[in-house]
Parts: sequence; structure tokens; C-alpha cells
Amino acid sequence: MEQRYKLAEGWLDGAVVVSVPQTGEVAAVIGSRRSNFEGFNRALDARRPIGSLFKPAIYLTALERPEAYTLTSLLDDSPLQFQEAGMNRAWEPQNYDKQFHGEVPLWLALANSYNVSTARLGLELGVKPVLQTAQRLGVEEPLKPYAATFLGSAELPPIQVAQMYQTIAAGGFRVPLRAIREVLTVEGRPLKRYAIDVQQVASSQSVHLLTRALQLAVEEGTAKSMRSTLPESLHIAGKTGTTDGLRDSWFAGFSGNYVGVVWVGNDKNEPTGLTGATGAMPIWAKMMAQLHPAPVPQVEPPGITYLATHRGVGARVSGHCSEAVELPFVEGSEPQTEVGCGGDYTTTSKVRKWWQRLLR
Repeated sequence: MEQRYKLAEGWLDGAVVVSVPQTGEVAAVIGSRRSNFEGFNRALDARRPIGSLFKPAIYLTALERPEAYTLTSLLDDSPLQFQEAGMNRAWEPQNYDKQFHGEVPLWLALANSYNVSTARLGLELGVKPVLQTAQRLGVEEPLKPYAATFLGSAELPPIQVAQMYQTIAAGGFRVPLRAIREVLTVEGRPLKRYAIDVQQVASSQSVHLLTRALQLAVEEGTAKSMRSTLPESLHIAGKTGTTDGLRDSWFAGFSGNYVGVVWVGNDKNEPTGLTGATGAMPIWAKMMAQLHPAPVPQVEPPGITYLATHRGVGARVSGHCSEAVELPFVEGSEPQTEVGCGGDYTTTSKVRKWWQRLLR
């Protein structure tokens, strides 16, 4: 990677955490690129801004309110200025591509990691509920109650990011990560066992919806280049993360049998030139390919129904067309409006007016 991007040899470092979704058992912890390094363990102790890896906490908070939000809810991705109490300057989040995308369905905003629509969603939900969701998922570090936390200003060690995604991979059941299964006597007899402590912290329905959006991030969003390494049949779910100035490159995701988090950066906190998709994600994919990953189970929890919806406006689609995407809904929250395939629907600011007219 250093050769490919013409970086000084040995300048990049990284960290990896791999665990088992069902049990929370830690399968691997790598705290440095040097296998014999005995000093600072970046996987456990390095606190780095996590960028867009925080976004699932926002979207889960929304999807836990099916009466108000579904995967097809339209989010506003237009310029935003937010004056936070105690701040001298207004907060003006920008998208990575420096573009604004008008009205976008919720799933597409997460899959493409749009910052502005995500920030607006977080402000609608409120800072406190979103931070509480992150803590339910397993974040233990104190989180600053500022809107900028929505876009990953929170500094966390990779092990806590792994706990967050562990809970998502386990369907909303938080299983504390553990590296010890049991303690044995010198004769090999069990001296102490460590029971699995499982707590349901989110509904299986809302986590199922979130997981589908994270799968779409791999299928056609910011992580779509992973398809060159891992087959689509695995239904991998994951999220890229990139911090300001390209200082930190992250990827967190899961197969059916492993959760993995990879961080790439340097100890000087200098720009690496790597995004989550160009730095951490290829490492994650190659690592996972060596672990013989199982597919993410395609099991629907009770109370979920799937519908073909228009990717631009979120309405039901009649018939088969290229603009349709199959999405899950909590029963009772399905879109009631139906559109055909031939309409000229675009994700611009005009969509909301068109949508509102349909709903009258």
C-alpha cells in the first residue's frame, strides 16, 4: 500500500480486531504492523476519530421509530448551517465529494455515506438519543454532546468500534467482547468459567433494516470495490470511515461468522491520503478472504416484510425495473404509494414536492 500510494516505507501503521458475532470471543487482536512489537497496542489503546463508522448509531436511532422513519424516508442533502450553543462558528458539514444530492432515501444516504443528510437526520433525532444509542451498542468512552459527533469526531479505540459492530452483527444483542473462555488448573480441569452475558439493546427488526442498508453499502455504495475480493453471495455488511484530512482510514463489517475492524493511519496524526475504501477496506477484505467467511444469514425476524421500491423516491414499484431495490420494512410502515418504472423521478429538491402531492 505504501508503494502504491508512494508513501515512505514504515510510515503507515494499523490495528485489527476480529471477533465472533454469536459469542463475543475475540479471535484476533493486532496492535501494530510489526508482529513482534511489544509496545503501544493501537487496537486497545489508540483513540482515533472514527469518521463515518459512527453513522449506524444515528440510523439505528431513526429506524427504531418505524412510525416516523423507514429505509425509504427521504432525507434532505442540501447545504446546512447549524449554530450550536457555545460555539463561535456555525457548523457547516460537507459531503466527501463536495456535492449536494437533494432528497435521498435514507438507505442511500447511509450506503453512500452522505454527511449532510446524515447530520440533518441526527439533528432531527437529537444529540442525546443518538449518543445513548451508541452507548447501548457498546461504546464506553464518554461522547461529547455536540452535533459534530454525528460525523465521527468521537475518538475511540478499535476494540470499542468492534464492540459496536458486534452488537449490530448479533441482531441487537450486546455480547461483551472477551478473550478468556475459561481458566484451567495445572491438571487441565476448569477452575473458572466465564459465562456469556447477553443483553438485548435494540429491536431485531430495526437492526435487520440497518444491516440491509450496510449490505447495500457493500453492494453498491462506498464499499462496492470489495466485490473484487469477496463474492456477493456472502452478503457482507460494512461501513467505510474516513476522517478529516485523510488522517484515519477505517473499515468495520461482518460476515456470518466474523466481525472485523481495521484502522490504518500513523502515530504522527498526519494525512495518509487514504480513504476508508482505499486503505482499511482492502486489508479487511483480504483478511476476511483468508478466514473462510460464512454468508450473513438471510433470516427475517418476525414483523418484517420486503417490498420492491423505487430507489429514487421510495414508493412501491409495480412490475420489474432497473430502478427497483428490495428493502425490508417493519410491518405497518410500508410505503402506500405505488409508481411505475417509466416515470422521470430524480433525487432532487423537486422530489419532496412531488412526493407530497402523491400523499394528499
